[in-house]
This record gives sequence, structure tokens and C-alpha cells, in this order.
Amino acid sequence: MIESENNTTPRDIGGLDLAPPPATAGQNHLPAIAIDDYEHPFALSNCVRDADAIVAQLTQQYHFDPQRVSLSYNGAATRKKILAALR
Repeated sequence: MIESENNTTPRDIGGLDLAPPPATAGQNHLPAIAIDDYEHPFALSNCVRDADAIVAQLTQQYHFDPQRVSLSYNGAATRKKILAALR
């Protein structure tokens, strides 16, 4: 455990157990893009699972609004859908 710069709040850097920042009035948007189904050179097996885990972490612990999450997985991850999610 180390002290923060102002020596008021300890943080556990070694275990990366940092408290999430306080919520602000801004809105977070989360475009989640993951592709497991590649034809060449081979398919992957963890991209979609990892993206789901990140979405769960951000919506549950960091209070991202699930209404502002855009999922684009495998065949649904088209250029058109990805660009729309980024706008």
C-alpha cells in the first residue's frame, strides 16, 4: 500500500485494487467490439467472452448506463455498425 500524492488516501497499487472514481454528471458510452469468428489464419476463442466481462465490469462497478452500451460481436461487427456506435 502506498500513499497518494497528497498523503490522504492510501491506494493498493500492487493488487490494482483502486477505488473507482466518483460519478460525474457526464454520460459514458461504451462501444464493445469483439470478433472470434475469423476465417484466416484461425478463429479466436476469448474475444467475445472478454468483451462481455468488460461490459459487465463497467456497467456494474463503474455504473455505465446499459442503455449506452453498443455491442458489435462477430458477424454483427460491420463497418457501418461500428461507425454508428462511435458517433
